Amino acid sequence: QGLTSSEYVIYASISFSTVLPAVISTKDLLLTFSFFRECYADFIPLRPAHSKVWASAAILAALVGLASLGTHPELTYSLLWLSPLIALVSFAVIFEKRHILSGITYGDWTLVVTSSVAALVCGFFWEMWNYNSLSKWVYAIPYLHKFQLFEMPLLGYAGYLPFGLICVAAGELVRFKGGEK
Repeated sequence: QGLTSSEYVIYASISFSTVLPAVISTKDLLLTFSFFRECYADFIPLRPAHSKVWASAAILAALVGLASLGTHPELTYSLLWLSPLIALVSFAVIFEKRHILSGITYGDWTLVVTSSVAALVCGFFWEMWNYNSLSKWVYAIPYLHKFQLFEMPLLGYAGYLPFGLICVAAGELVRFKGGEK
């Protein structure tokens, strides 16, 4: 007995609507541990010179990468996760706005690490629940489809690292600040 198209849309919408809150809540939970708050707060600073020039080049590279997904998906599939992050951060740099990677210019990697680890933790549980699901995802990752953990090849979990950054960045975009709508 399969689901009708309407039923699938309803059930999938309910399931996927929990993704942002799950990653953001897990990031917030990780921040309650002193290890995450202190270990990466004074780490290696990265201060790129000519950041607006690099950001403009990065946007162009992200767009070319996304466009190449249609012609060379087996080589560029990882850009599906990386390009939106690159674009979000690059536009923020160009418009001199705070972004998910802002802290690393001062050596504070806390948000980067906790966001990435949060998505990895959530991803582990999502893949575990997917394994025996009636309408499960089955992956086919070119060149890396080895050593599966549930349905996901082990190296495929690396995609959750930038996904966590995207989720937290997206959460910041939609969050109301100071009562403003």
